[in-house]
Amino acid sequence: MPPARPVFDVDFDSAREAGGRYPDVWITVQQWPPTPTRTGRNCVGHYSPDGDEGGWDALNLGGRYYDEGMGCVADPGEAFRWFREAYELGQRERPVIWGSAALRLGQACEEGEGCEQSFEEARTWYERAETGLEIAVRGGDSWYRGALRRAHDGLARVKQELSGDY
Repeated sequence: MPPARPVFDVDFDSAREAGGRYPDVWITVQQWPPTPTRTGRNCVGHYSPDGDEGGWDALNLGGRYYDEGMGCVADPGEAFRWFREAYELGQRERPVIWGSAALRLGQACEEGEGCEQSFEEARTWYERAETGLEIAVRGGDSWYRGALRRAHDGLARVKQELSGDY
């Protein structure tokens, strides 16, 4: 068995009560691997993607947990669902928010992780990601240049796959 390593867990209830959002100070450290009684729902906080509490960032974080198996069993299908909800909710927010979620969805569609592989769907998501992230970077959110590059590169890859030009 591998040695325990820290996994970050967010207390979304405390964050909401204080009017804040992740990533602020409501992070606690848990041990990995989790005990068999821990479930994915426990590791991603008290948020359900079916509700509207917690915000897009809670959904995005939950999607990352499920995608990477951080503190719970990796589940690409569940990760895809959480990222899709993050995109839907994020459309009411800044472009960087929905652009970031669209990037994760594009990557999932390109690789067929959590959904059926579809280069057409991946192209659509990468185009949305590129648009949102470019608006954000031009608006001063230079932190997202790397994500914008990944969206641009992903879009180029799927266009090449669709055209058949290698």
